[in-house]
Amino acid sequence: MKKIIRNLLAIQLIITSIIAIAYAETGFSAFIVDHRSGKPIYEHDADARRYPASLTKVMTLYIVFEDLSKGKLSLNTKIPFSAKAAAQPPSKIGAKEGSAITLDTAIKALIVKSANDVALAVAEKVGGSEEAFARRMNATAKRLGMHSSNFVNPHGLFNPSQYTTARDMIKLGIAIHNHFPKYYPLFQTPSFDYNGVTFTSHNRVNKDFPGADGIKTGYIRKSGFNLMTSARRNNNRVFAVVLGGRTTQLRDDLMISMLNESFTTGYRGRSVREISPYITKDMTVLFTPTKTVTSDKTVLTNNKRTQQIKPNTAVATATPKPKVNTKPELVMPALVLESTSEYTPAGDYDPGNTPIRGPIVSASGLSHAVQVGAFKDYNAARDKAREAYEKVRNGNVQIFNTGEYYRALLSGLNESEAEATCTRLRQQKTDCFVIAL
Repeated sequence: MKKIIRNLLAIQLIITSIIAIAYAETGFSAFIVDHRSGKPIYEHDADARRYPASLTKVMTLYIVFEDLSKGKLSLNTKIPFSAKAAAQPPSKIGAKEGSAITLDTAIKALIVKSANDVALAVAEKVGGSEEAFARRMNATAKRLGMHSSNFVNPHGLFNPSQYTTARDMIKLGIAIHNHFPKYYPLFQTPSFDYNGVTFTSHNRVNKDFPGADGIKTGYIRKSGFNLMTSARRNNNRVFAVVLGGRTTQLRDDLMISMLNESFTTGYRGRSVREISPYITKDMTVLFTPTKTVTSDKTVLTNNKRTQQIKPNTAVATATPKPKVNTKPELVMPALVLESTSEYTPAGDYDPGNTPIRGPIVSASGLSHAVQVGAFKDYNAARDKAREAYEKVRNGNVQIFNTGEYYRALLSGLNESEAEATCTRLRQQKTDCFVIAL
């Protein structure tokens, strides 16, 4: 009987993991809420499941603050480092196995350095083990109304079963601000010292936006660049989150633009506003370079920029240069054309029958995409894919480099969704066809 129960639990765990993989994806979301009323001001895909990355540490800190408030911990409590904690990958403070720091230093390390080794050490101290702490994280999330989130670790390093939404992150940000006013100002900590090294905060929005006072940045490859911020002006406070920024610069500039918009025009009117596509459109572009081996990683472009984005203005990005591969390339089979439509492409366009050198990586792991063009110029492909997305608001804008052309895709679709999306595009006089990835 016990064996049957164990097998059933194992099956349930597998099913839960599969569901998490299916619903969490790399993509862009943003959400801004008025603190006093809880009313949304701006949003973009606020309920899409994303990977939280180091925004996870806000939940870790919520639990720490909870125990501090109850007297179960003090700022002088010693946090020891196990071998497992000390071995966590960066970002970290580099504490050695068997060493210990005070909880006060640990809190600053989580906020300023986003230290993964510290996060696990805290989890083991507070929860007894990483697994027990994760159970408490999920119980806390449920209590706070974060019904679209799941946690399996305290730091946010990639796990397919760890996910959240922009809406849930806003709930967490408001909760930690409201429930722990004594400790919330710690999110403004600019630096701290450990073992002779001074660690400095890289939260640029806290420095560059007057009124911003927290709270956390985050990044893993699967999530893109994440940021949760709260700011106050004229007795108004907003909480804002960006998930899936393509670079820190774009993410921070977008956050500043959204905050400015919120305080200047966001309080007018009664209905929630979709974030301007002129602000968000560069966040929704995924660029897949030529590959010679199969990869499950979605590659986000990382174009360095030196100019600030002004609110409601288009963002110009440099044309990526195709990678030069000195190794023999693996010639993959041609894309499978599954649409029955017949049309004659025009302009700087290739219908897509040439061999693909390297696999296309879907933005979400789903099996189909809609191709709306193939161009010699990356920017032309990007703009065509954006134009198509704005017409149907479906799929993920993705640019795939064949080595000869940049293919403009709406990916992240199953077969029926792709066919329906292409049909809608044709109705709006946009040529397209469905491809199997």
